[in-house]
Amino acid sequence: MSLKVQLPKDIKFIRYYSIYLNIFLIAPWYDFSKNTMYNPYLAKFYGTCLILIKLLLILWASRDQEILQLFSQELFITEKFIVIFLVTNLALIYIYSVINSAFLDSNRWTRLFDNLYWVDKTLRNNDAKEIYLPKRCLYEFMIKHVIFVGILAYELYVWGIFMNMPLYKIFWLTGYEDMYFEFLLVMFMAALVRSFEARYKILNNELLQVCLSTQKFKKEVKRIMQIYRVLGQNIQIFNEVFGYAIVLMLFHHGTACVSCLNFIIVYIIIGIQELPLFHHMLVANLSILILMLINCVTLLSSISSTTAEAKKFLNLCYRIREEFLDDTVHLLVQALEKLIDHSKYFLQEFHTNGCFTLNKGIIFSLIANISTYLIITIQLNESQYKNMNVSAQNCS
Repeated sequence: MSLKVQLPKDIKFIRYYSIYLNIFLIAPWYDFSKNTMYNPYLAKFYGTCLILIKLLLILWASRDQEILQLFSQELFITEKFIVIFLVTNLALIYIYSVINSAFLDSNRWTRLFDNLYWVDKTLRNNDAKEIYLPKRCLYEFMIKHVIFVGILAYELYVWGIFMNMPLYKIFWLTGYEDMYFEFLLVMFMAALVRSFEARYKILNNELLQVCLSTQKFKKEVKRIMQIYRVLGQNIQIFNEVFGYAIVLMLFHHGTACVSCLNFIIVYIIIGIQELPLFHHMLVANLSILILMLINCVTLLSSISSTTAEAKKFLNLCYRIREEFLDDTVHLLVQALEKLIDHSKYFLQEFHTNGCFTLNKGIIFSLIANISTYLIITIQLNESQYKNMNVSAQNCS
């Protein structure tokens, strides 16, 4: 499912995401018209309330007899561990993101949006008419949002029948609200990364244009260097703000894959596929897993594309330098050398706050880890199933 549209060039498009995301404190309370944070103390109070509500929901779930009975009697040992990992990880994503938006250094957000404003002003994009903005909202937010909510509602309905519980109870006590939170967070991160990518593309085009004229190049080289530096700073801020959240997100997606495949193994290979509503639960689990993975792959692809555009700038600098190898204008050659050194120094890559570098290769690492843990779950399931058979024979 490809939902690509032309990227808008103005920072203002992010405000349309933020208006809705402010409700969950995925994005900070930022006034784009005044270019500053607003009501910081109220935001901290609101964030505290959200965290307390989350902790109370966790406490409620840990004491609910219906959930505890289902957890202890109906699940295999591998499913119990996976459920604990999933719920804990999703809760950590939620709490960390709220703390990140309301309590941690707000200057990082201010610098991030200030830099994007400055780049737009320097690239002269502030007056650009975003005629593709409605399409972006439609394709990138509305359609994916509706699909995700529809699949989530379908899965809640199926599990509600199977568990014989009210839908609101399943939604609030089993981590589904955190999955929705994570979905919105990933979309917001992807929007920011694509805004970086769009500006790198514009900068690369400008570099090609100014190098056609020697006088124009010497005049514009300082401005180009400044823009490249600021875009590199934005990537560094993004790493600081979202690095740990991305680590938790990748862990969740890997665990969710193991959970879904383990569900199939438990109820098909072991031979309990007569479970009521099994096929509906299977379809619902696979659907929501596929949509989450599409979001994850989209984010990682955008990160790789942005890094490629940043490296393309450096490659263009080398190509332009080759054209002027025999140039007798010393100032021009000197400017090119400075531009290359400057680009090398401020070339930034996406990483998880120093843990590891983000690129498309992470997908293959994720697949390898999923395969490893899936083999472990298969072995544990077989061992438990054999013990269950022995116990049943002894009882008979």
